Amino acid sequence: MDDIVIKIFENIICRQYYSSSDDESVCKAAPIQSELAFINGWKDTFAALPSIFVAVPFGVLADRIGRKPCVLIGFLGVVLGETWTRIVCWWPHIFPLRLVWISGLFRIIGGGDLVVTSLVCVMVADVFSEEDRATALFRLSSVVLLADIVATPLSAVFMTVQSPWIPYLLGLIMLAIGCMFGFLLPETLDKFEDPAATTAEEDPIKKTAVQEVYSRIRDFLHSTRFIWQNWNVTLGLLMFLTTTLSRQSTNLLLQYSSTKFHWTIAHASFLLSIRGSVTIFNFLVIMPALSAVLVKRLHMSSMWKDRRMCQAIGLIGMLGFALIFVAPTPATYISGLVLASLGAAFDVNARSLVTYLVAPHQVGTLYSASAMVQSLGALLAGPLFARLFQLGLNFGWAWLGLPFVLAGLLYALATGAVWCLSLSEEGSEDERRPLVE
Repeated sequence: MDDIVIKIFENIICRQYYSSSDDESVCKAAPIQSELAFINGWKDTFAALPSIFVAVPFGVLADRIGRKPCVLIGFLGVVLGETWTRIVCWWPHIFPLRLVWISGLFRIIGGGDLVVTSLVCVMVADVFSEEDRATALFRLSSVVLLADIVATPLSAVFMTVQSPWIPYLLGLIMLAIGCMFGFLLPETLDKFEDPAATTAEEDPIKKTAVQEVYSRIRDFLHSTRFIWQNWNVTLGLLMFLTTTLSRQSTNLLLQYSSTKFHWTIAHASFLLSIRGSVTIFNFLVIMPALSAVLVKRLHMSSMWKDRRMCQAIGLIGMLGFALIFVAPTPATYISGLVLASLGAAFDVNARSLVTYLVAPHQVGTLYSASAMVQSLGALLAGPLFARLFQLGLNFGWAWLGLPFVLAGLLYALATGAVWCLSLSEEGSEDERRPLVE
């Protein structure tokens, strides 16, 4: 759907500059592309902002009352935010385009996309064993990618022969229908028992309102203490922060390729579908096969398997972003795109890896903390990468890929964090126990 959003935003800005958007080549002018990058970057920033404040509280809540209610609340906020964006774009003569930034306010309801995604991953982690967890997470991510693979070329066709508004409105309808299926999700929390929650429920002493508030704050601080007091958990969160910062650069791929190689948005989005195809093949075939070889043939434990795969994938992602930056020809760009797509598996393996760092009843809080730092990454990345792209436009054609230089360096930092994790020795009994009690 990013290609549709960029096309509609570009048309609106182009009409404001030239009173027409019929000639797409005119819309590739530096002032228009600069404003487009600015609006899109800050839109991502404001969309991520609510998660920073409510992600961890929702994670604690999910560990107490259940995963399903929190997921449903999050769905509501996402649908409302997407609806507001379309209202602003439908009436650009009434609403300035920059008002799309307000859509982030609706995501306070439930924390937004990242919190919902993290809680769904928690539900998967609840019901799968250590050996199967990473593969299950890959399959879950593949479903999302499959929708992207189908939607991207269809959107390009509509943009070419019809209006981009058709898939844009259909996307909102499909989102609302998909959220309704959330009511069919099972509750997975009752598989584990939180000792702190059990103790609180058995407390027979009645409290005043002030004592109750104080008790809830104390319980919240106790529930989240493990996040900040353990070096391994801190490193795990650093991995999510840096990879999110890096991944945000891919939001510029469509604008970057269409500007650098003078492609239409429709043409660029067709080629961008390669990313989804490679990623889903990687998630469904390469990663599970490699995982099986490491565990069954090389007798590597699940935890160390996830670690080794993170290290290898991080290096591949770094190389991919380097090629995208250089990209003197479309062939080089596509090669970098393929490698960067393979590197997208880092997040899934990292999510499986950090699950070993905590006790089962703390997984919801940990995953929500990861959503918080991912939101922080998106908050920083939106204006940062938009500014780098603007600088690239000013420096010249060879520097258009400047954001991807930073993306590669951030992948290097995340990969280094994996190397610094202090895990139990391979084959020892301790590696089966949570590293934080």
